[in-house]
Amino acid sequence: MEVYNITKEQILEGHDAACNEWKKKIENWFPDVFKHVIQKGKVYKSLDNDFIFLLTDYNSTDVEGYGFLQSGNWFDRSWNVTNTKGFFSNYREATEEEWFEVLQSESKRRGFKVGGYFIEPKNMFSYDGLEREIRGELQFNNSNDLLKFDKTSSLIFNQGVWGTVVNKRIPTQEEIDMVLEYLKNKK
Repeated sequence: MEVYNITKEQILEGHDAACNEWKKKIENWFPDVFKHVIQKGKVYKSLDNDFIFLLTDYNSTDVEGYGFLQSGNWFDRSWNVTNTKGFFSNYREATEEEWFEVLQSESKRRGFKVGGYFIEPKNMFSYDGLEREIRGELQFNNSNDLLKFDKTSSLIFNQGVWGTVVNKRIPTQEEIDMVLEYLKNKK
């Protein structure tokens, strides 16, 4: 049997291009290469603080994603790092529960609550700009990174983009009486 030399970069490049069946074979052949693989679409959490984000893209000096800074503030942008390998050595893959927990907290902070109204995120295929009522319990679909309330099919969060809470002002009794008086006199 002939033996060939192959670099880690070549293994990862082949893995990225392979179908699922071959990905598994490559991972079995080279297990050390896949001990800490950075993957787009995965959520990472800092080992030092509360920084947690979903990785959308990266190269040797830039990282793109969305999530929560260590201050708890939401962000959705790219940032420059000196070395992505060094950067990611201080992170671990976050659990689905950790990601849902921070999204749930952010939805409350933004004012999404049962009985309220909202407009879906603008990155929706079916976006129509209509107001929808919030009904039911908050649900999370990790495979598609979606957040919605179970009694409506409308999303409040879609792949890094939040819907907009609509603050409906309830008219005062005086305003209602004025409208009724106007309509009564209009006849």
